[in-house]
Amino acid sequence: MNGELRILVVGAGQIGSRHIQALATTEGVGAVTAVDPGAASRDTALARWRDVPGHAGKTLTLAARLAEVSRVDKFDLAIIATSAPGRVEILKDIVALGVRRVLSEKLLFQSVAQLDVAVALCADSGVSLYPNYVYRFVSPWAAVAQQLKGRPFTLNVAAGDIGLATNVPHWLDMFQFLAGRAAVTQVGITLSKPPYASKRGGGLLEIAGAASASAANGATFTMSFDGPARSPVITLSAGGKHLTVDEETTSISGDLLDGELILQVPMVSRTTALAVPQIMAGKTVLPTLAETAEANRLLLRAMGAAMFGAYADDREVPVT
Repeated sequence: MNGELRILVVGAGQIGSRHIQALATTEGVGAVTAVDPGAASRDTALARWRDVPGHAGKTLTLAARLAEVSRVDKFDLAIIATSAPGRVEILKDIVALGVRRVLSEKLLFQSVAQLDVAVALCADSGVSLYPNYVYRFVSPWAAVAQQLKGRPFTLNVAAGDIGLATNVPHWLDMFQFLAGRAAVTQVGITLSKPPYASKRGGGLLEIAGAASASAANGATFTMSFDGPARSPVITLSAGGKHLTVDEETTSISGDLLDGELILQVPMVSRTTALAVPQIMAGKTVLPTLAETAEANRLLLRAMGAAMFGAYADDREVPVT
């Protein structure tokens, strides 16, 4: 990469401003354009950009709407850092600008119909969209995937009521990552109490309860987010060996992997600096939208059925 990469960031709030901060230090980035309708978010993004010494020699342009972004500018990559509502229309606008590489926050879309529109749009336009599943950058999971090599396993994630809807996309993707090429074939969601208002506002809902999934290779996944707030404890078993990872104490134990292991959970400002060069080089650990589409369809249908009693592919699930 040279130092002339132009990056577009849509959404400059809490997460978006961290992406922007990362880009200030990412080698090869020359200019960043950030779009957010909120003046406070734009101010936060500018302050965080200036907080990073690496921004010297790079430019940050702020805009309130995508319509203000010059059609002459050619962006090498776009980052969608908004919440899920309206994301399909944002993707359409980004594609219309000629961007062909996109990194997006998740839950990607709020209905199967929206997801299918996005998959078709990317295929028709030659766009590579990568969901920002940051756990793929977390140690020790890449080493675990290498150890499993597609063998069946059981994965359990247990935590307090800290947001099942917000967290299950990450852990369902990790389940798919560990399963290798084996497809996710089933996803279930059960609620322990009625949906409640998300701390993110905007009419979004959060849920508590349990999730489950299975894969074509016989791997199984269970997840429980309920009760007093606590960070996840992850247990994995395969071939008579075990691994336990406690995110609250950062401890790792078990005999599945050899040697001393340290839990490393990089912040968004670090993972973006890893993801962008990988995407530009065409060698990213992140999956494409197409590769995760079926698992996301199953997840949306399961969440919709749990929240509404029944689910239709054109009905929006108002989460994250």
